[in-house]
Amino acid sequence: MEDLSKIAPNLSKIKKENSFKVPDNYFDDFPTIIQEKISTKPTFSFSKYLFFIFRPQFIAVFSLIVIFFVSYSIFNSHLKTNTLSSNDIAEYIEQNQYDYDEDLFVDVIVNDPNIDITDDSDKNNKEITDYLINNDIDYSTLVNGL
Repeated sequence: MEDLSKIAPNLSKIKKENSFKVPDNYFDDFPTIIQEKISTKPTFSFSKYLFFIFRPQFIAVFSLIVIFFVSYSIFNSHLKTNTLSSNDIAEYIEQNQYDYDEDLFVDVIVNDPNIDITDDSDKNNKEITDYLINNDIDYSTLVNGL
């Protein structure tokens, strides 16, 4: 004890007694208090429900979801492309025909795999020949008419 007073004089001055006390009849009343808490039904409180929904964690998640959907809808609205019909394109080219080079069109038509440029001249020549034979038109008459 003398060592404690030399090492920690303030600690040695504290009295050694139990400062904690149990209330009167605590252990007698404890089972009834617990039974009352168990038997009472919890009441629904709108304020507790709102607090549960609007907790800071849920607000952060909800705001991130809202920000995501708003940014997604804005981003997608800018990505929508306007499609032009063939008639619109043809009309534009016709109105601005002097702005384009003929070689440009030829290159596009020749190099585009979606455009079919098969030679139908044999079919057309056969039809013309059949017409001339059926109508008994002479070659010299045709040349003189030109």
